[in-house]
Amino acid sequence: MKNTKKIWKEVVLLFLLISFSSFIFINIFKKEKTLPPQVKEAATSSPFIQTPGPTTTFLPSSTAPSDKPLNQTTSKEVFLEIVEPKGNKNFKVSISNKASALEILQKASTQYGFELKTKDFGGPLGLFIESIDGIKNDNQKQIYWQLYVNDIYSQLGASSVIVSPGDTVTWKYKK
Repeated sequence: MKNTKKIWKEVVLLFLLISFSSFIFINIFKKEKTLPPQVKEAATSSPFIQTPGPTTTFLPSSTAPSDKPLNQTTSKEVFLEIVEPKGNKNFKVSISNKASALEILQKASTQYGFELKTKDFGGPLGLFIESIDGIKNDNQKQIYWQLYVNDIYSQLGASSVIVSPGDTVTWKYKK
């Protein structure tokens, strides 16, 4: 009886390990590059900067719009882009030196007021993003929030990816 339980646990752990490894291996070969949108015109009376198309960039009211591309940050800022079906949202998030991609997303959620839901799997798996701005992962359609740093798909979880000022963190809702 004890051996059966032990074998069962090992089989489940092996299955989880193989599934996780397969997911990572499959995504290694995905090469997708996107460039962050550029700020072309800015209305000085609004806390929003509109870019062409469905992209809206939210900046704190104390931040004056400039003619520089939005992804050119001042020291100690990280550019955050959220690519969702409703359009892209871009944010600047201030950090002291370095922070995890998860901390950037959490800070932006608090600072700019969009909803963020996570699930903690503990251990090395850490937190998993369940939804951003009310858009939930769809297991049936296999559409999930995926992390990119400087336009490169992340092989690590959001809490394990450390970013520095000037980096671009992108969350894409995709298959």
